[in-house]
Amino acid sequence: MRIAVIGAGTDAGKMIVSEAEKKGIQVVSVVEDPSVMPGSGPVVIKDFRTLERGDLDGVHAVVDAVSFPGISRYSSDDLPLWHLGSILSGTDSSMLVLGATSCLYSDSSRKSLVLDDCCYTQIDNEQTLRLCATAVKRLRAEHTFKWTLLCPPLVLDTVGYATGKFVFGDDVLPMSVDGSSYICLADFAKASVDLLIRGLKPSSVISVRSEKK
Repeated sequence: MRIAVIGAGTDAGKMIVSEAEKKGIQVVSVVEDPSVMPGSGPVVIKDFRTLERGDLDGVHAVVDAVSFPGISRYSSDDLPLWHLGSILSGTDSSMLVLGATSCLYSDSSRKSLVLDDCCYTQIDNEQTLRLCATAVKRLRAEHTFKWTLLCPPLVLDTVGYATGKFVFGDDVLPMSVDGSSYICLADFAKASVDLLIRGLKPSSVISVRSEKK
């Protein structure tokens, strides 16, 4: 398998590159900063929104590690995600988009997103939440390219140690039996690579949480 990681220089991107290479996956690292050279494979240095189809030749999947995690940098209509989708349209390549908790429904009734629930709105500022809401609404209606959105639970711990134990769920905020909704970034990266290996389900929103906090 050969993948491209857009935003390979981000914390999540670096971890995904490392984990993928450990699994024997060939990785093309796409970065904007030439001082960041993650992994041992080829590196493409470009503004993510100026990538061309030729930059992604031969990749089976593209991991977008920047659009939702860095959404405050962009408007909802100017995410690298949409440009990537346009150059992947009509190809066999799939896109794994790293999402945000606010992209998930707050409960199984699916009447409201996490961002609409007053119990959870403290997770981020309102502007970022609304940008995510607009983007995920558009993404759910998108059928011109193959996408899968992987969202973390309520708590994404950036410094916790990986356990390799995680559970995938649907598009509802995942909670364990003890009420926790947690994963560390290292396990989120492992889950991303695991999902690529299992095979992506197009047009689906997936959650993941740690098996135990």
